[in-house]
Amino acid sequence: MHLYFEVYGEIWSPTPAPLLLIPGAFMATDSMTEWMHAFASDRTVIVFDQQGHGRTPDIVRAMSYEQFGDDAAELLRALGVKSADVLGYSQGGGVALQLAVRQVHWCTGW
Repeated sequence: MHLYFEVYGEIWSPTPAPLLLIPGAFMATDSMTEWMHAFASDRTVIVFDQQGHGRTPDIVRAMSYEQFGDDAAELLRALGVKSADVLGYSQGGGVALQLAVRQVHWCTGW
């Protein structure tokens, strides 16, 4: 699946860990602009649009917290991120929990 994402701050600075910011339901990267800039002052921030949100297209498959969490893990893998702090807003919190439960090695803090 192709996920739209944006990266802010010093790319791949080893410390602190990058922050994966996950927007809530019916939200997209552009709704998180203030958060991204605030956190990017001292770390790399990665934010993405979930399936069917913003600039990530919908595809024919079930939407679930589990699937969204797996998508987040795949994005981190594709970007070469070893681990990240994870912050989810609203529905993004459920996605962050699924990422932490199903793919715990990606999460340094949440």
